[in-house]
Parts: sequence; structure tokens; C-alpha cells
Amino acid sequence: MSTRSRPSRHRPAVAKFLGAAPGMGKGLGLPDDWAYNVIKKVGNYSEIFDRDLGKDSPYKMDRDLTNLWNNGGVLFPLVID
Repeated sequence: MSTRSRPSRHRPAVAKFLGAAPGMGKGLGLPDDWAYNVIKKVGNYSEIFDRDLGKDSPYKMDRDLTNLWNNGGVLFPLVID
């Protein structure tokens, strides 16, 4: 997921997660666009990994098991809806 595109252009569940549709933040005591703001500030998982541990870091680690399940890893996205 990237915040480069407008949140309203995503699937309904993703738009809700990013705050384009209301309802996700209220139950958490947060503004609805909290996830969008976090991803915009620090990046998505792939961007964080590459920057801090992967190809853009001094460690140059491969994703291996920390990749998504459909790319040979063990990560499976949580369905939020």
C-alpha cells in the first residue's frame, strides 16, 4: 500500500483504512486518517524494511521469510473490514 495515490481511489476496505471513508479511527480513539498519516511519515512495510535492514541500509538483508506469502515469505496481510 502506498500513500502516493489518493486514498479514495483504493478498494473500499483500503479507503476506510486510509481514512477516505469514515469509521476506522473512531473505535481506536484516533482520527480516521491515522493510518494514512503513519504510512506517509514512515512508509509501508517494504519501504521501512528496505531503508532500515534491506537494500538501502548498511545490512543489505534479503526479505526472504519477511516477504509476503505470495513472494515466498510468511507474511499474510490482516483483513480489516
